[in-house]
Amino acid sequence: MTLKELFKKDKKEVDTKEGEITYACRFYQPNVDILENDSEIVLYADIPGVNKEDVEVTVENNTLKLSAKIDPSEYRDLKPLYTEYGLGHFTREFKLGGKIDKDSIVANIDNGVLSLKLKKSQEVLPRRIEIH
Repeated sequence: MTLKELFKKDKKEVDTKEGEITYACRFYQPNVDILENDSEIVLYADIPGVNKEDVEVTVENNTLKLSAKIDPSEYRDLKPLYTEYGLGHFTREFKLGGKIDKDSIVANIDNGVLSLKLKKSQEVLPRRIEIH
């Protein structure tokens, strides 16, 4: 394993011209790490400043969608002196293959990181074949 050099990663703003988003705030794609083992796929999404009740995760037509909204009232009386981190909501979509059990997805948020555990369906799990 090699160490990567630290660098500042710019936030990627979501193009809302084609969508139907009607909020007066910017939308960003959260940075996501995706890991896999034999039984599940785990996603970790960075959504700092978002409260648990303002996170929504849905699955529809094999698309996993996460959206998270910040509460702009917390920033209303603050005047930015210097900013590197743009204030805005988060949204991201992923196409799911046929190997995910959509009924057993588990979501958790802790310290601004949303974790999603997507269990693999029984059909794709490794199994031992008995020899007769």
